[in-house]
Amino acid sequence: MNKGTLEKLVGVEDDLCVSIILPTTRMPDRRSENEIRLNNLTSEAKKRLLKSNDSASREIQKKLDQRTSALDANEFDSGLAIFVSDTVSECITLPFPVEERMSVDDRFLIKDLIYSLTESIDYYILVLSESKASLYRGHNREINQLEKFFPVEHVIAESSIERLVSSKPAGRWLGGEGKIEVGGEATTTPGTYVPNMDSIEAERLMKFFREVDEHLERRLKKEPLPVILATIARNADTYRKLSKNTTNIVQELHGSLEGANPATLAEIVTPALESYRKSRNNCALAGLEKAKDKNLVASGFKECFYHASQGRARTLLIEKDLEIFGKETEYGDFYSLDSESNPDIDIINGTEELIRRTITTSGEVVFVDRDYLDKYDRVAMILRY
Repeated sequence: MNKGTLEKLVGVEDDLCVSIILPTTRMPDRRSENEIRLNNLTSEAKKRLLKSNDSASREIQKKLDQRTSALDANEFDSGLAIFVSDTVSECITLPFPVEERMSVDDRFLIKDLIYSLTESIDYYILVLSESKASLYRGHNREINQLEKFFPVEHVIAESSIERLVSSKPAGRWLGGEGKIEVGGEATTTPGTYVPNMDSIEAERLMKFFREVDEHLERRLKKEPLPVILATIARNADTYRKLSKNTTNIVQELHGSLEGANPATLAEIVTPALESYRKSRNNCALAGLEKAKDKNLVASGFKECFYHASQGRARTLLIEKDLEIFGKETEYGDFYSLDSESNPDIDIINGTEELIRRTITTSGEVVFVDRDYLDKYDRVAMILRY
């Protein structure tokens, strides 16, 4: 899913919008649950559509059948979202576990889509050794090797092939690009070990790392993304000292990963991705505290809903499992209500609407774990003014 698809779904206001959010599993002994859940949710949606009993409702039922009949729910790792209306028919893979949800309304359910988009990470993995550098592009756990600008190989000089043994006339180390002056004052004789060859090899390695960094810089100019550096600790220290792209390096994986396939990298990189997600959330929470000092913070659902309705939401921070239903007044205020206790009142999903209003006014949404926003009554907002 990309931002264009999300913006389209957020903006839809058709009379009948069917949303199905389906948790899925690939565990062999539970795969039948996927089809059962999909069939049950589809049947429930069609029952609700039947209440309208008009031609538009029947057309949407047909579109829903066409969309779901073409699906194999067992192909999806964590979740699946289906959206069908008069103008839309979309099926979107959700890379994170979701709760089962279904609605027939004049808007689509978007919370899980926003969560999926905000929690997703696009990144690079730079696998670096002393002989080769490869670059991979990742989207969550999906990883592909890039072939433009990479791989970069370290071409070992002739003198290194013979394991640092001189086969040329005696000379002395001049520094710089690993050059030895032939002739002049002799410090070695042909066939003997050159004392400063370690320095020569270190300089060659530095030159190779600079070349890698130049290639990485070209890639970052094309598509700037965070970089995970995968190499042994010694090389990581050396590379960081000379790199012009250290601000892009957000995590390190220490170890020799040259030749690792994408599936192996996906397993290894998962803890680094989780650490990066936490650091992003911590930055958002730190921003909330700074905004509080400037009196630019709203707290509690009712207050945040009001400011979102006024277009003042810069950043909405909300606990990811928060669900609030209620009624909006003509003045933009929101009151929580229980739908079962108030069957005759047109109750809206307040959480969905709060997120929608934040997004449609170019605000940012950040989901945090439960209890992170206790002192803000589970939801807070950084205001524009």
